[in-house]
Amino acid sequence: MNTRGFTFFELLISVAIFIAISAVTVANLRGGDQVSELKQSADVLVSYLKEAQNRALTGIAADSVNGYGLTLTNGQSVFRTYRDSTSSGTARRFDSGELLETVGFRKKVSISSATGDVFFQIPSAQLYLDGAAQTNVVTITLYHSGLDSSININIVPIAGQISTTEIY
Repeated sequence: MNTRGFTFFELLISVAIFIAISAVTVANLRGGDQVSELKQSADVLVSYLKEAQNRALTGIAADSVNGYGLTLTNGQSVFRTYRDSTSSGTARRFDSGELLETVGFRKKVSISSATGDVFFQIPSAQLYLDGAAQTNVVTITLYHSGLDSSININIVPIAGQISTTEIY
């Protein structure tokens, strides 16, 4: 009888252990991907908020441009950027014909608060939410349904600071 090899039972146990370790590793990698998706989406939104703020700070109120903003809708995985024209519709709010771009988040990421228009007025970049001037911090929350976690994006009106706070 040959005693140099492994028995079928020993091989079966080894394969079962390998499969269990692989499953745990893949599950952890997927969780990391989902955290990355949420962070990337928050970074994209922060980037567009800062762009609107910078356009308002550096812009001149010419060509009937009042300022720049973003339209956010609760439960949506997209937002719209716009240039507010003083000649069309409601000031400091999105009206048809003002759209600059529609931007989508990563899959399973959506807006879960701050529904409405976030607007920066030329030339001071004064912050407005749904047409009303803001003096308190405005918080926008992004939610990832696969993780059941979210990230807050905070806009400080007086300082002009835009930052993120992770909530897991």
